[in-house]
Amino acid sequence: MITMPLIYRLQQEFATLKASDRRALLIVMAFLVIVGSYVYVLEPLVLGYEQAQTSLENLSAKQRRYARQVAMLPRREAKLAEYRSEREALTRRFNLQVASLEQVVAHSITELTYYARLANITVSGIRPLEQLVTGDLREIPFELEALGDYEDLRKFFYYIDTSPSLLAITDLDLSAGRQGPQQARIKLSNLIRLNEDTATTVPDSIAPHHRLRLGLSRWTGYAPLVVAKHNGYLDSVSMKVDFLQVDDHVTLERLLASGEVDVIGTSFPALLGYWVKGIPLTIILPLDRTSGTEGIVVRPGSPIKTVTDLHQQRVAVDKGGILEFVLFQALEEAGLSLSDVQLESLPASQVARDIGSGTLEVGLTREPFLSTLLNNKQARVIYTSNDQEGLILDLLAVTPEAATKKSTVIQALVKGVLKAQEFIMQNPDRALEIVANWEGQPLDMTQSSLAKLTLFDTETTQEFFTGDRLAELLATFETYFDTIEQPFPLVTHEDIATMTYFNQVTEQPSPEAITNETAAPTPVAETNEPARPSPDTDTSEPAPLMPKAAISETAAPTPEAGGKHEG
Repeated sequence: MITMPLIYRLQQEFATLKASDRRALLIVMAFLVIVGSYVYVLEPLVLGYEQAQTSLENLSAKQRRYARQVAMLPRREAKLAEYRSEREALTRRFNLQVASLEQVVAHSITELTYYARLANITVSGIRPLEQLVTGDLREIPFELEALGDYEDLRKFFYYIDTSPSLLAITDLDLSAGRQGPQQARIKLSNLIRLNEDTATTVPDSIAPHHRLRLGLSRWTGYAPLVVAKHNGYLDSVSMKVDFLQVDDHVTLERLLASGEVDVIGTSFPALLGYWVKGIPLTIILPLDRTSGTEGIVVRPGSPIKTVTDLHQQRVAVDKGGILEFVLFQALEEAGLSLSDVQLESLPASQVARDIGSGTLEVGLTREPFLSTLLNNKQARVIYTSNDQEGLILDLLAVTPEAATKKSTVIQALVKGVLKAQEFIMQNPDRALEIVANWEGQPLDMTQSSLAKLTLFDTETTQEFFTGDRLAELLATFETYFDTIEQPFPLVTHEDIATMTYFNQVTEQPSPEAITNETAAPTPVAETNEPARPSPDTDTSEPAPLMPKAAISETAAPTPEAGGKHEG
């Protein structure tokens, strides 16, 4: 009611004003309306909008941060699970009861070489040093050399640092730089606490002459030894066979020369090399022969098509071992010689890695690296040892001292290996699991290697010892040694092999006994014919290690996951 008269009065007053005053008054009123609109309407809206934008940006930043954290969480959990699983596997593998300090040395070398394979580095020259006693601790030191990329060496150090054993690096000399292969000299120690519980277990409960130390590399060809050990064929309350994994020639040669190894798994050229260096090993059993487990590979885009194209080419090979012999044979077949190529010494694992990365043109490698490269289409193969069937053998050889002082245990070893060979033939799937677990690799990877191995049985083993095969092998390898200008041992096949233990286990008469029996005045002797196998026995070919038709052709592991063929 009051508003209406007030508005009417203002209208009357406004009408009495001059035209110029009315215009001025309207301008002032318009200005006041604009100022009021800005102060009380627009400014709050602008401030509110800016605050809303800031809040929105903060929320967006938080959203992005939380999104990254949420995305990282599964990866972190997966990585943690991987580390935990790896740690549990290593703990199960290496958490052994200490039976003797000798066992600790063997166990430590096995553990270190296994870590090297996991980290994809090359470890050589593992050498036990003099043991030290400090209080209730026994320190067992080692010295070794490692070669690999910087990140792979860091991974190797991580495995040592997190080892279930009390391994500790005491000295480290690492070459400068973080690019390319690094050379590391490492000293480390394994600590054993000698308290009341363990002090009584450290002394050997088995007499030294009833304990064998068997050195071998992690190679599928030693499947009979692995199965025999796993199934308990080699150990009893009165005797024991300890495995010592050694993946490089330098360390194994040193252990043989010092008497720390009694028996080894080896190849024929490596055996002859030991004779040259004054280590006269004697073959006590052939294990298997391989076909196609070694090969010459080139990069996919390489112009090299055949072995003939290797003339004057740089070829990487593990010199002094079976791979160099494979190259020698391949070149001979192509009308070339080792002098026609430029040799570079590289281990098989490094050759596979360099071929896969494209930094190497041509080289020699072996299973499982060979199948891995081919399946991943990282290489072409121009030659395999499949054409050298019968020349590449895995053998079991003993030192003269062990043959003299530990003949009873050696006989038990031969018996256990023969029993394991029968087990493998009758239970191929279970044997495959045992060997794959020992190698620490997938089943299909072990299958790929086993498919290229042929096991010796009783009949073919007897043929190996009594036939002409050993003499033929000696003649072949003598030519090879002459070609590479290395001295050849002045030995005969009777010097480097003995059938004694095999005869004792299988109760076969010795060759001398057979000769004497043939000379005896019996009706059988009058025929003057040698004994023949039964008609049902086929001695022409050794029995396959695994049914080849059942072997998967897929082999997916990386080169570092594979085992090493000694020699």
